[in-house]
Amino acid sequence: MRWEQEKLLLRFVQRPKIHVVEGMEDTIPKETPHYIIVSWDLLHYRIEELSKLTFKCLIADEAHYAKNPQSLRTQALMRLEIPHKILMTGTPLINNHAELETLRTIIGTPNVPMIRRLIQDVAPEVPSKTRIMLPVFALMEEYEEASKDFEHWIDAYLHKVYGAQSQIIAEKIESALGQEFLVKMSYLRRIVGRSKIPACAEWAYRVTRKGESIVIFGEHHDVLDLLCEALKKLRIGHVRIDGSTGRVERQSAIDNFQKGAIPCFIGSRAAIEGITLTKATHLAFVERFYTPAAEEQAEDRIRRIGQHKATKMWYLVAKNTVDERIYEIVERKRKLIAKYIGQE
Repeated sequence: MRWEQEKLLLRFVQRPKIHVVEGMEDTIPKETPHYIIVSWDLLHYRIEELSKLTFKCLIADEAHYAKNPQSLRTQALMRLEIPHKILMTGTPLINNHAELETLRTIIGTPNVPMIRRLIQDVAPEVPSKTRIMLPVFALMEEYEEASKDFEHWIDAYLHKVYGAQSQIIAEKIESALGQEFLVKMSYLRRIVGRSKIPACAEWAYRVTRKGESIVIFGEHHDVLDLLCEALKKLRIGHVRIDGSTGRVERQSAIDNFQKGAIPCFIGSRAAIEGITLTKATHLAFVERFYTPAAEEQAEDRIRRIGQHKATKMWYLVAKNTVDERIYEIVERKRKLIAKYIGQE
């Protein structure tokens, strides 16, 4: 537990008994501790035990994880009959207004008060940020083939990946064509992401050569793999955090980047929350995310308390590709958020 959190807990109980639920086999004390800390991933699995304990207050950090009323974690959270509930999130609305209403329902009282504090409210000393759309060249041959004749392209692609395993290929093709729009969008994003690697690596080389630290975000593992290969060829030291990174390795990567030992930090969606990367003032997206919430969470890794310089957010955009469609989706959602809760 971080020292700041420990100091906060000590304000309410001088000698607090704290239990962190570490996993499925971890035994919860029979005598209710002052504080129990459980992750969103474990909440549903341990809800039977947790619902039997007596608490006065529930604090749900990153409460947008409970935005979907059909999800197991949301249903588990709603089962906790606790008189006082506090939901904390920087992104109470991600896709539509219904998500905000779900969070209000969890509180369970009419006219739920909502306090929104922007970064200029809590840390006015943090300098502003600038978003820069950087047009880049994309290799279009594979993209156009996949876009025009998806069935033929996916068949050739899977044969290249799986070789002669015809049964696996047939099943994957059938699955892909059954959800053609979503699967096609995903593959097109990966093709565009891979094609932007040369431009992204050149950008990284130019910025780090000036002695600057940088952060780069992407989503797909194959795209990040290619990026790491390109940076290695350019002799740009880098660390990487994705969904497979362990807790110790994760903290080591953050520490090495923050102290300046490594100039480049690469992250997937698994790195957009809960970490500080203020060593950098430049952040680039080699792949766009579908929601402004995800992109702003990523941006806030370098623009947060402790940052004393103006920051620049670079969006590498391939013209005449799915990048432009995603831009439209993100901007539409950004306007929706501004309508219901405002924005910076």
